[in-house]
Amino acid sequence: MPRLERTIKIDGQILMVPQYLNRTVSGWQVRVRHQPSQHFADAYFGGATQALTAAAGAVNALLTQRAASESRNAVPREEERIA
Repeated sequence: MPRLERTIKIDGQILMVPQYLNRTVSGWQVRVRHQPSQHFADAYFGGATQALTAAAGAVNALLTQRAASESRNAVPREEERIA
């Protein structure tokens, strides 16, 4: 099933919203399963667009970390165990 592209209009600007990000009153919330949520405040990063960029970077880092962790914990396939 294809993922839906989410957009949001802030101050007349249309922004693409990646998966795992939600808009809050004052910024962006990163919510990745099995990870603590993080908040990126517009005021701290200089605006909604800059906070969105920082939050999207955090999502990418968390997903990369999760993928690496899952690959370390993966059960080897039968042919890998024999070799």
